[in-house]
Amino acid sequence: RILKRVPLQLYPDTFLAEPEISPAQVAAMVGYDSLTNELFELHVAIMGYYEQATGSFINPWIPPQSGKQIFLADDDMLSGILSRRQAGQNGSASIGSLLTRAPDAVPVVLSVRDLVSTHLAIIASTGAGKSYLASVIIEELMQPYNKACVLILDPHGEYGTLSEIANSVQFSEDGNGRGSGYQAQVRVYKPDQVKVRLSSLNIGDMRHLLSEMTEKQQYLLNRALRKVNETKRGTPWGASDLKAAVRAVAKQKGDEDSEGADDSSTVHALTWRIEDRFENSFTFDDIQHLDLPEIFKPGQCTVLQLNDIDERDQQVVVATLLRRLYKARMDTER
Repeated sequence: RILKRVPLQLYPDTFLAEPEISPAQVAAMVGYDSLTNELFELHVAIMGYYEQATGSFINPWIPPQSGKQIFLADDDMLSGILSRRQAGQNGSASIGSLLTRAPDAVPVVLSVRDLVSTHLAIIASTGAGKSYLASVIIEELMQPYNKACVLILDPHGEYGTLSEIANSVQFSEDGNGRGSGYQAQVRVYKPDQVKVRLSSLNIGDMRHLLSEMTEKQQYLLNRALRKVNETKRGTPWGASDLKAAVRAVAKQKGDEDSEGADDSSTVHALTWRIEDRFENSFTFDDIQHLDLPEIFKPGQCTVLQLNDIDERDQQVVVATLLRRLYKARMDTER
């Protein structure tokens, strides 16, 4: 792999005499052969021997001898190394071609299985095209040869244009007599449509949303949350139920406390915070919830637009959704 190229001998200085005429034009006029006369020093790193069977590089025990002839890898070889799949093949995701070669000479095609079975980060500077590359990957996942189920958490509201996929012939396939065929679907949830049922929150979520609580408030909230969950036994509950549980556990604590400590101010402050945080929220609801079967469907891309939702609320929305998804997956496997 070439790390750096240092020029040792380039065009003759006389080719640079006229600033308005490029050295390449002068070279072409006089028949100058740049391949013969230009000289570069290359700094390289040894990647190893490429093994076709495993599709990976094997680190050599002995490095190549000094002075050994070096050849530039041809397009076919690079294509075989960089792409585990062929474009349009089942389980493939074509993301472009190698920039250092002629356009489309060395396509880069990823394996969808490798792509989705591990974590992936797209890292680049601002404006480099991170969102564009993510969109390309999403479009490939929605192709008829993948029919993937995709969920997009969109904190900046920049993926709403993916709804155009649903009307594109490119993302459809005839049934060929075996059914109604395939058409990629896109479902976009606006910020006011993203709902989290209050009863799905745990104590960590509550502490995150009701920040800067006193130790007494945290103690009462913890006991109240346990009490309301035990009382409701899996049925939905709301902010009023949680406030009632806070008052109940505070009364029970007062009855048990031999010193007769007065927690009325703590109860009032905690219930006021619960009311202010949840009863006036368009994200957290007593009943409404994002329905997992509606969000996760094969051949459907679901976009949750979170751009108008407070950042702290966004974190809880994602946490509860992933927690529910994990539980549903575990229940399915059982």
